[in-house]
Amino acid sequence: MPNSINPVDYSAFQRYLEQASGIVLGDNKHYLVNSRLNRILKEKKFKELGELVKILETGRDRGLQTEVVDAMTTNETSWFRDTHPYRILQEVLLPEISKNRGAP
Repeated sequence: MPNSINPVDYSAFQRYLEQASGIVLGDNKHYLVNSRLNRILKEKKFKELGELVKILETGRDRGLQTEVVDAMTTNETSWFRDTHPYRILQEVLLPEISKNRGAP
């Protein structure tokens, strides 16, 4: 993919990604699209983002659609390994809810 993305292609990709996944991509995220889609564009031999968007919008290649959405998703799992939120829930929130349960 070229280092600079055509603004029309970027805008089309923003719309596609939001429609397909609910991900709202800011106007300043060109670098993210470049880094995350570069491998897919090379493997599929697309010269630019606009070519990819045209294929995605047809809806005919579900595998490609899934691959693109997966590439654009930030997969953060550390929250589940962080014990602090669970400790707060157990030691503070649940006791408070339980105590106030019968209160008017």
